[in-house]
Amino acid sequence: MAENFTGTTPEDHRRKELPSCYSMFGAGLTVGFSNLFCGICVGIVGSGAALADAQNANLFVKILIVEIFGSAIGLFGVIVAILQQQQQQQQQQQAAAVVAAAAAAATAVVAAVAVAAAAASSSSSQQQQQPAAAAAAAAAAAAVAVLPGR
Repeated sequence: MAENFTGTTPEDHRRKELPSCYSMFGAGLTVGFSNLFCGICVGIVGSGAALADAQNANLFVKILIVEIFGSAIGLFGVIVAILQQQQQQQQQQQAAAVVAAAAAAATAVVAAVAVAAAAASSSSSQQQQQPAAAAAAAAAAAAVAVLPGR
């Protein structure tokens, strides 16, 4: 006998990991372009530093500081890429928390409806049905209040 497959399919895995993949790609582009422009900046400033140092030796330290600022662009790119990845991880954790809260609220609503249905089917008089319905409505309102953003 064949059993139904209950695991995750490659499509499910791809759909779940796609935002993370794009975030990683964006972080790689950030690091790559920032270091490319860092190299261009260091090359231009280094050429000017060599010419300035040849004319006046007292300018060496000042030009060296300017060159260090130019090379810091690459470091800033790495820092921004790390921040991008942390932002993506936080969004994934928040999405998982929202899904868990929604599942808990849905479970509570289903339980409240089941209690109300059981109470309504077991009681025969109108006076006994009203407290059970009120209790079910209160349980449903409490479950909806658990939802994020409420």
